[in-house]
Amino acid sequence: MGNMNEQEKIEYNKMLKETSEPLSSDAVLDEVRDFEFEIGALVFIKLLELNGYITAICFRLGNISYEVSFFSNAEYKQIWMENFEIEKV
Repeated sequence: MGNMNEQEKIEYNKMLKETSEPLSSDAVLDEVRDFEFEIGALVFIKLLELNGYITAICFRLGNISYEVSFFSNAEYKQIWMENFEIEKV
């Protein structure tokens, strides 16, 4: 949207509103109840074979992902992961 003029931005936003189907509040609440991990939970990162902590949860278009924070080679790292990539410790 950086190179769009004002009219193009208005038309683009209008198109987004027309094509997006908002979730009902009940549907959102049902999804929120299904979080497999809570913020602060200690998890095992399968691919890296390291432990980390859930530091954020993202719910977007029915998909839930988890931000996992951990140390690797004396560096602090944060990555977004799907629930199948981590497991409870």
